[in-house]
Amino acid sequence: MFKNKAVRRKRFLRLRTSLFLACLFSLVVSLVVFIYWFSSRFWEENLFHQVERRQVILARAGAIGLENFFKDRAAEIASLAKNPAVQRLEETIGHEALLETVTHLGEKDDLIRDVARIDKTGRVVWAAQVGNILVETGSVIVADRPYFLWARDEAIEGQVMVSEPLEARGGPNAGRLVVILATPVFNNGDFNGILTFNIETKGLLEKYLEPLVPNIVKTEAVVITTQGEIVGGTVGRGAGMHIRDGMGEVHYAEFAEKVLSGREGTWVHECHFFLEDDNETETRISSYSPTVMPGFRWVVLISTPYEVIEELVRPLRLIEMVGFTIGIIGILTAMIIGIFLYRVTERRAFLSGYRQAKKKMRS
Repeated sequence: MFKNKAVRRKRFLRLRTSLFLACLFSLVVSLVVFIYWFSSRFWEENLFHQVERRQVILARAGAIGLENFFKDRAAEIASLAKNPAVQRLEETIGHEALLETVTHLGEKDDLIRDVARIDKTGRVVWAAQVGNILVETGSVIVADRPYFLWARDEAIEGQVMVSEPLEARGGPNAGRLVVILATPVFNNGDFNGILTFNIETKGLLEKYLEPLVPNIVKTEAVVITTQGEIVGGTVGRGAGMHIRDGMGEVHYAEFAEKVLSGREGTWVHECHFFLEDDNETETRISSYSPTVMPGFRWVVLISTPYEVIEELVRPLRLIEMVGFTIGIIGILTAMIIGIFLYRVTERRAFLSGYRQAKKKMRS
């Protein structure tokens, strides 16, 4: 009877110990799994925020560069529009003023290669180009262009407009995609035409966007108007197209709400604009910053595929997996050794008790 009771007690103690060890093992494994999961998420989120911060800084730098360029050129064209000879269309002095301006701008950079004086009917009457070549022409008409209509119907003296990207009708950039810097010209308070600076978008963006992402693999820079039209970028295609065509109608509404809102930020989204195959899509991290200038607003967008983060995290996850595996093996080994030592100790205690009982029975 006493023997059976001792056996049952022994079994109960073994079961309790086994349950304790099983719970301890489960707890430790759960803790290791949680640490593995948390560290994976930590590395991914940390890299995401690093990419985000870098892109926002780059987008802001690009936006400020474009702002400063247009502000400087706006001051130049507004000053030229106040020249009395230019206002009255006095050929000799007016020609000299335009040639002096285009030469001065050419010394600064090679972005503005054409300065034009357009009369109140929309006819180009003077066109000073780089190289001191003065072209007088009446064959180019821009009366239907939005920037001319704005200057004639809405603008006041001193205001400057930056046009949407459009194809140049004349000058050294004829047939190319350009943006026009325009300001109205008044003579004795009456509208007497406009002045324009002709700026090729390709050269403009090469100067202000390409330096932002010179050696960053898969990162692209794009400039977009507030209407969603693509001015151009480092991606090598898309100039003149609408961004809606590059991401689809579903994502464009959110794009317009976030990117074209005039705020700075970052957006994770799906699109196919940066891919050669329009039937494929990819997840991208896009950071954006608007230019701030009266009369127009562009948005500089810096975009990187999300897979770049995954590629950076992959080696870290491999190291974590190795560490996780080693940890589990270590825990199992420790548990097995612990059980073995427990059994050895239990056997020794049983034998010691058995010997002591045997001695007492003999005595």
